[in-house]
Amino acid sequence: MSDRLPFEHEDLGLPSISPLREMGAYEALWSNEGMSFRKIARMRGGSSEPALSDFVDESVACEFAERARNLIKNELIYLKPQDKKIERRKE
Repeated sequence: MSDRLPFEHEDLGLPSISPLREMGAYEALWSNEGMSFRKIARMRGGSSEPALSDFVDESVACEFAERARNLIKNELIYLKPQDKKIERRKE
């Protein structure tokens, strides 16, 4: 009996994607002066590959991800479940 799941393919060789690292890479790219949606699309060649984190050093992506996560978690915004709006926290 095989220890592989029936839908697993041996030759996929796909890298895993960290949503947090991708968010950090996105924020890092946007921190560059003059960055635009068009420039990001050109970097990616107009396709969903490669990932944005391919264009940013991993430590930089992780730093920006942590900053964004802390802003969302602790300081600036929250999601009100009842009306699905993002609002700034009131002190």
